[in-house]
Amino acid sequence: MQSGCSCSEINASTQGQIDRVGLVADAAPDCACESHSLSQYSPGIVQDEETIVRMVCVPMHVDKKKPKLLPNFFSHAFSFGMSAQRLEKAGSTELAKWLNNFLANGGDRVWLGYVQAPCKKIRGILLQDESSRSFCVYDAASDESPAHAEVCASRRLEEADRLEARAHLMKAFSEILPRTSLMGGEVQNIVDSKLLARDVPSQWGSLTSSGVSQTF
Repeated sequence: MQSGCSCSEINASTQGQIDRVGLVADAAPDCACESHSLSQYSPGIVQDEETIVRMVCVPMHVDKKKPKLLPNFFSHAFSFGMSAQRLEKAGSTELAKWLNNFLANGGDRVWLGYVQAPCKKIRGILLQDESSRSFCVYDAASDESPAHAEVCASRRLEEADRLEARAHLMKAFSEILPRTSLMGGEVQNIVDSKLLARDVPSQWGSLTSSGVSQTF
């Protein structure tokens, strides 16, 4: 570590900072902290074989006319760190708890569905010169969410490189899955019914009722 700090110290000192991704990359280049737990609440480092899941809940992340995600859904991978969940490490209760807390903290938020990608596929995205990786996937557990992970750019990127890397990240998370299919419907069954009952844009009805997936 260039900073002389442990990964857990780097994690703690950069929490909530808008430049968290860059600060982590400066202190621990080349995704060095992927090999270390960032938190005492961790179930272990994120393995290539795991599935990374991200919930679709924020109106500004979705197209107003059709069931399609906008590129800004992935923007935190270059700033705060893109929050996600480790599917194989998270039980339905933990995922439902996360959704309840997240939805309750924003009156306009509604759970529309989710996307997922193999961790190995995310880690396999290369920069334009194909000499190094674009993204790291960190174990960023918290006491409230032990299966929490973060997808972060591997270094500070110029805008052109960000656009290219983000486009590849969108392809990795290419299919929007209906909330009814997450863990066989177990998660939806235990999310607060009042939060699930929030109005859903008509163009997203196929995802919240019939179980039909959509691609970008």
